[in-house]
Amino acid sequence: RQTIKSYNAEMTDSALISPDPDALKIQAAQGRLLHEQVIRSILGGAGVAVCYLLIATTQSLYSATTITAISVIYVSVAVLRWYVYTLLDPANDSDENIVAWTRKMPWLLLLTGVVWGVIIFAVGYGSSITIACLSIALAAGLSSGAVGAMAVVHKCYLYYSMPMTTALTIVLLLGDTFTHQLLALPVLLFMAVNYGFSLNIAETTEDNISTKLKNDELVELMSQQQAVLQEQNEEIHAAMLEIDEANKAKSLFLASASHDLAQPLHSMKLFLLALESESDREKQQVLIENARKSSDAMSDLFTALLDVSKLDANQVTVEPESKLLTDVLAPLIPEFKELAESRGLTFINNVVEVSVYADPTIVQRICRNLLHNALAYTSGGTVTLGAEVSGSTVTITVNDTGIGIPDSEQKLIFNTFYQVHNTERDKKKGLGLGLSIVARLAALSDFQLRLRSKVGQGTTVEIDIPKGQVLSSTGSEDEPETGEYTTSKTVLFIDDDESTRLAMRYVLEGFGLKAVVVEDLEAASRAFNNNTAPDLLISDYRLRNGKTGVEAALLLRKQFGRTLPVLIITGDTSPESLLDVESHQLDIMYKLSNEEELETKIRSLL
Repeated sequence: RQTIKSYNAEMTDSALISPDPDALKIQAAQGRLLHEQVIRSILGGAGVAVCYLLIATTQSLYSATTITAISVIYVSVAVLRWYVYTLLDPANDSDENIVAWTRKMPWLLLLTGVVWGVIIFAVGYGSSITIACLSIALAAGLSSGAVGAMAVVHKCYLYYSMPMTTALTIVLLLGDTFTHQLLALPVLLFMAVNYGFSLNIAETTEDNISTKLKNDELVELMSQQQAVLQEQNEEIHAAMLEIDEANKAKSLFLASASHDLAQPLHSMKLFLLALESESDREKQQVLIENARKSSDAMSDLFTALLDVSKLDANQVTVEPESKLLTDVLAPLIPEFKELAESRGLTFINNVVEVSVYADPTIVQRICRNLLHNALAYTSGGTVTLGAEVSGSTVTITVNDTGIGIPDSEQKLIFNTFYQVHNTERDKKKGLGLGLSIVARLAALSDFQLRLRSKVGQGTTVEIDIPKGQVLSSTGSEDEPETGEYTTSKTVLFIDDDESTRLAMRYVLEGFGLKAVVVEDLEAASRAFNNNTAPDLLISDYRLRNGKTGVEAALLLRKQFGRTLPVLIITGDTSPESLLDVESHQLDIMYKLSNEEELETKIRSLL
């Protein structure tokens, strides 16, 4: 009831005041219901008017002029109501337009009610009881019909019925007989009942509309929630598939890495066993060389795994610069020319002298891996390294006449450890990591990578690199001079494995260095007093008691009071370990590095 009163109070204001969204929707819904009843109300009123005029004509109650005047007035008002009805399209108009239309209707219905009131007053005033009863019937019929047609907007019913009720009541109270006055009482009671019915209809209509709107909102909310749940389910499903694929890839990675490490390790063990019982010097050298090759194979795998781990740990930084492509790729030409000739292949160098803007190290690593892959899968013909310029782009091309790649596998070859036609994992065909590293390095450098291949005809890989500034060739750079160190240099080595400590002692002493080897950080701290310190610390990354080589470096530097050169040697290729070493700016090498690399690194640090 309070809402109806509030709404009626709003309707008395001639200005259109925008209600809150919920009230706007309710008023618009009421307006639509009112619009549906306009034609019925016009037709119903017309029917009552026709009956009234017919009775008046047959009973000679009015003159022809009066009846004509009444007819013209009523028809005019009915046409006006019809015209206003056509101004609204409830299906397409906005709620604001419907509410504005609804607020005009009470005044139009007031005009209609006044017309009927004037007619009732003009006809009934001073008339007989028969005419009075006819007027009562007319007003009662119109008022009762208005309850159903107009009560959805209570103000419309009031504006329409009140003029008729007022006119009829005045006519009866001013009548010539007591019967006239007596009839005024039931008329007022009837109108009061109709008023109650109309108010109840208005309240019920608003409640129903409000309930429907809430239900619609709930349905919409449930629909939105269902859509969100569906989207979340799809995301969860996609994430589960991604996790499943990652787990499969991880399992494949571990299985392949284990296999690839076990093979050369097993071979090296067999060579060493054979070496124990072999007394012939030449055969010993052959066995030692084969054992070294097995060690190199493991070293190659660790190098590739380390590259993958650095990429996963985001530890590969891109430092682009303008440099001649011929200078960048110069170290690769003689290396792969010799390698190709040793396999009976022809190596063609079609690299043009053009400047590229890229990280030279990354470009060289990409080309090295692509050339290795091309040689591994080419048994006859040529391997070509070329470069062409197109606008602001330099396209590096590696082409081979090898076995080619089926269409179904061309998207898979850039996956880790995936190899075409190498299910037996023959090391002569590579490790299956080269192309994976190529794809990651290309993505890291924003290089466009393309592959074309036909089975039996070979493969072409293209990389688009930005063109750099115009430069002139500087020729090959001189090898940096290496400093000498003497036996006075002392190296501290920490490792919890006894055989590793023994082997490293022999290696360091073979380099002409004084070696102090210990098993843990505590022993390392005790090995030197406050007045002495090693010249270099070499440590395994993982030490006893959960300590790391990084912790050892920091504690010993603090103990010796100087920035001690440090080299971390590890077989741990996890991104977390690499990040730990990198964040402290320490040098790192992986286990199974060859003797030359180790000596070069030690010489550099000393």
